[in-house]
Amino acid sequence: MRRTLVVVMALAALAVGSSVASAQSKSFAGSWTLVPDPAAAAPAGGPTMSMWMDEMGMLAVETTSPGRGGGAPTTPKMTYKKG
Repeated sequence: MRRTLVVVMALAALAVGSSVASAQSKSFAGSWTLVPDPAAAAPAGGPTMSMWMDEMGMLAVETTSPGRGGGAPTTPKMTYKKG
């Protein structure tokens, strides 16, 4: 009887602990910069990336890349929804 009680209490503690851990949300807010491979050839200018959660809870990613052939830089913005 005592062993069964200990097992049931351990399972209950595990279930409560896992539900608390899954309730925490992750934040990708911040500015991200690509770190190139040191063995690779030096790029003319590296892209920069920004990620943030918008007001609807969707992940927004904005990447600025240098223009081709000396042209103007491009900045596409992508949004991703969970699910």
